[in-house]
Amino acid sequence: MFIRVVAGGGASDLSFSQLISHLGCYAHAAPQLRRQCGAAQCGPYRELELSLIGVSQRCRTLLCDLECTRTRLAQQSACRERGRPALQYLLTYSQIQVLAWLRDLLGDASARPGGIFWRAMPRSCLRLICGQNSSAHNCTLPTI
Repeated sequence: MFIRVVAGGGASDLSFSQLISHLGCYAHAAPQLRRQCGAAQCGPYRELELSLIGVSQRCRTLLCDLECTRTRLAQQSACRERGRPALQYLLTYSQIQVLAWLRDLLGDASARPGGIFWRAMPRSCLRLICGQNSSAHNCTLPTI
């Protein structure tokens, strides 16, 4: 399995071997993540409703989960070196998943700059895809 993502002029690859390289960090952090993140920290998980409201709620949950995971990985000695790449892998994977949901809802052609994709994208999803301080004006969507 191999996914190529291009964002902001750079490219990053999500490959199975990359995932495998992060498993030690994920496995070491898993007990703490189960106790302190997920539904305990970010609210109950619900089935994804494929609507703008449903995707917006899922993006809020993902943002919360990723922030909690970032904090916990930084605290794990086994993840000190590999924590940042492991978190980046999860973030990139989440961005690709959210883009797929939004394209299912809004259509792929709407992703042109100024198109409905940008105007209709929930703010929580925009933050997930473009970063905390970004807006649709200075964000490049990853290609799927």
